[in-house]
Amino acid sequence: RIPHRPGAQDAAALPLREIAAIRGLGWIIGLGSICVAAQDLLLAFLPVLGIERGFSPTVVGVLLSIRAAAAMASRLLFGRAVRRYGRMRLTLMTAGLGGVSLLVLVLPLSVWALALAMAATGFGLGISLTSSVGLIMSVAPPRARGTALSMRMTMVRIAQFAIPLTAGLVVTPLGAGGTFALSGTAILCALAARPRNLTGHGGKPL
Repeated sequence: RIPHRPGAQDAAALPLREIAAIRGLGWIIGLGSICVAAQDLLLAFLPVLGIERGFSPTVVGVLLSIRAAAAMASRLLFGRAVRRYGRMRLTLMTAGLGGVSLLVLVLPLSVWALALAMAATGFGLGISLTSSVGLIMSVAPPRARGTALSMRMTMVRIAQFAIPLTAGLVVTPLGAGGTFALSGTAILCALAARPRNLTGHGGKPL
């Protein structure tokens, strides 16, 4: 048995409708979900891009390793970056970096240029994914954070289903590069739709 502190009361859970109506929460969840789906598409379609451009499996493996290493580095630098730029500004900058880098992959680049683009993509998406979770925790009130994170997981699963399905229709006429163009465009459009002057729980500017 866990002792119950005298006078402690469980806060009533907020209805799902009220949680979904929190200003900015839907946008943050949507942006994070698109970034997750874009990362999955990158892993799935980069080998296809390699086949189209005549890269060896070794080159494709190295490019994917560069992306993974950049994503790991982003986690190591995340705390310092948040303290310097703030969570919202950092999310916007890194998601923009990831979106633009995905668009760059469409261009007929050399292997070295692709390696730089993959590093930028891994770093940008790695930080923006982590930062979006923190933004959810900042926007949602304490008693709604668990539900808000569950909503994010649900949206991630929907994005992982819908975006690859759409990409599969795009990749036939446009090739693997069209998939990356779709992902990058979706991220940049989400950034353009950002609600202005968002505040966290308690009215603190993000």
